[in-house]
Amino acid sequence: MFQKNQTNKDNVIKELTSFSSLSKRYSNHLPEYNFIQLPKTKKISFFHDNVPYTFCHTNNLFIHENIEEELERRTIHSVKHFKLGIKRHHSIIKKIYELCSGLYPYEDVWVMVGGGLQIQMFYGTSRGYVGTLYLSLDNKEVSDNDNCTFVVNGKENDKIFINNFFIEGVNFRSHKSVFGDN
Repeated sequence: MFQKNQTNKDNVIKELTSFSSLSKRYSNHLPEYNFIQLPKTKKISFFHDNVPYTFCHTNNLFIHENIEEELERRTIHSVKHFKLGIKRHHSIIKKIYELCSGLYPYEDVWVMVGGGLQIQMFYGTSRGYVGTLYLSLDNKEVSDNDNCTFVVNGKENDKIFINNFFIEGVNFRSHKSVFGDN
């Protein structure tokens, strides 16, 4: 019985997280955007002011009883963070995207919306994350970009960013300064 229930749950997750299903779900909340699948990463994405924003919050759905309800909750949360992110911080998000695109010229760079109470943008390529931008709390009104921090992900990316990250209003933290030599 467990195997059959698990197989059914796996099939539900596969269907709900397909590109067509996710693009319809997001189109309900963001009808002004056309959703695409980035070629190498297969992430659901769309462009806002030439920045490829992406959503990816489909992991660990199997632990929830009502998968569709949980996916909708996550979608609403991601859309909220996207809207607050572009309203409050888009100029900085875009500057960091442009920097990453220059530092990784042969990669497709993307900006994934994330965070819990704090709005975060995760920058990455088809090889993985390169850094995280920590922004404002979603329940606080802010009028400036003070206290934004970019943290490099992975010690191999430190050497790429350390002498190249000069964005006004953004604190920079190397991977090593946060995580040590790990």
